[in-house]
Amino acid sequence: MSSFKEKHPMKLTQTAFGLLTLMRPANLVTAMGDTLAGLAIGGMISGAVAKDFHLLLQSDIAWLLLASVALYAGGVVLNDRADAGIDAIERPERPIPSGIVSKRMASWFVSILFGIALGASLLAGLPSFVVAVGTLVCILCYDLIAKNHSVWGPLTMGCCRSGNLLLGSSLYLTAFPSYWPFLLVPLLYIASITWISRFEVHGNGNQTGPLAIGAVVLIMAGLLIYGLQHLSSTWGIIVLLSLLLLFAGATLPSFLRVLSSGKPGTVQFAVKRGVLSLTILNSAIAASVGAVSMALIILSLLPLSIWVARMFRVT
Repeated sequence: MSSFKEKHPMKLTQTAFGLLTLMRPANLVTAMGDTLAGLAIGGMISGAVAKDFHLLLQSDIAWLLLASVALYAGGVVLNDRADAGIDAIERPERPIPSGIVSKRMASWFVSILFGIALGASLLAGLPSFVVAVGTLVCILCYDLIAKNHSVWGPLTMGCCRSGNLLLGSSLYLTAFPSYWPFLLVPLLYIASITWISRFEVHGNGNQTGPLAIGAVVLIMAGLLIYGLQHLSSTWGIIVLLSLLLLFAGATLPSFLRVLSSGKPGTVQFAVKRGVLSLTILNSAIAASVGAVSMALIILSLLPLSIWVARMFRVT
């Protein structure tokens, strides 16, 4: 008797592709950048790492990256599972409303991804597990409760990204009182991007432009001031300035277009650029604490993220 796979090869291929699409592969690369930037913050500010490239020698870095990616993937799949009803009207081509991936399969997939995330974080240590649980709570709150609230939705999403950054620095939680202000960076930035994304379908997002522009300018100023106060090498300052200018160039033009035209296409482009630019922001965060090698490694993820984004949706 022929196997199901032999009878339905196309169906299996479509389902696998649908599950992959739900995870937003390009975004997963940015999640890795969050964790690497967090690792740089914790290691450098705590003084536990003598040279910044020694951060990559941490034995638990692979578990942290796996936990980070699995948490993010589970969160976006759960988001689409929760939005299946409205997506059937506004985005019927997506995997769940189109029937490529069933709601039940999506639910099981979410459970598996979150299980992997918690298991990997526990292997990295109890502090990492606690941070992963806290981040998971934020994800569940956003996907199931807060996402439709105009204020709490964006703020909760920002907390999810801050949790991802904290996951990277969870190996150095004893230095938390010294580096906690860095958690405000992804919180502010992602909250503004999430606010813009609310107008992707129906447009009229002109009023979101000032918020996003203000967030970028404030973040750039904060990282620059911190870097100038703490960086001792000219090379480190040059790298930080270059990354901040690159971040501004990647984000501000699209946010300015949203300010002048809040049409759906303009908003969607701005959100996509904003999400992909997280890799540049994470690189700048690492550079601001003197982890220049880590900053360049994080930046090297950007071409991969852009390339994957050509094949899979970002929002």
